[in-house]
Amino acid sequence: MSWREMDIASFLDIFRPVIRRLQAYSGVSSQSLARVIGEEIGRGMAAKMTSRNLNDLLAEMSGIWKRLELGYVEIENRDPLILAVSGCTGCEQTPDAGLSLGCPLREGIVKSILRERLGQRCDTTLVQSTGSGPGFNDCRFTVTFARP
Repeated sequence: MSWREMDIASFLDIFRPVIRRLQAYSGVSSQSLARVIGEEIGRGMAAKMTSRNLNDLLAEMSGIWKRLELGYVEIENRDPLILAVSGCTGCEQTPDAGLSLGCPLREGIVKSILRERLGQRCDTTLVQSTGSGPGFNDCRFTVTFARP
């Protein structure tokens, strides 16, 4: 298998020492890296989706999250738009930091899906993350769309 065909987990396993040194030198946080990875994943997911309006897109996202066992996406509020992601699979707390890398990852995914499918610039912001351990984290994101 060439490095171009390698999944991200294998890539990170192999290049972990180099990535750690580069990250330490650059000062880029793990949360920032997770968000960027999420944005790239979100672009790929958006390309496979069909919805073009917010209501249908959120319903489609919710179905994908359930099917991929990523948790549940729900609309908590419409104005401002707040999305709640609960029952996140794979959201473990980072040792000694009390931070979940799953939330910034999902933040990036949601941002890219909304931007790509709706054709609007938007920003997602993590406003709350609670719980500890897989399947018990709840994240809340505000979504702000740029004015046309």
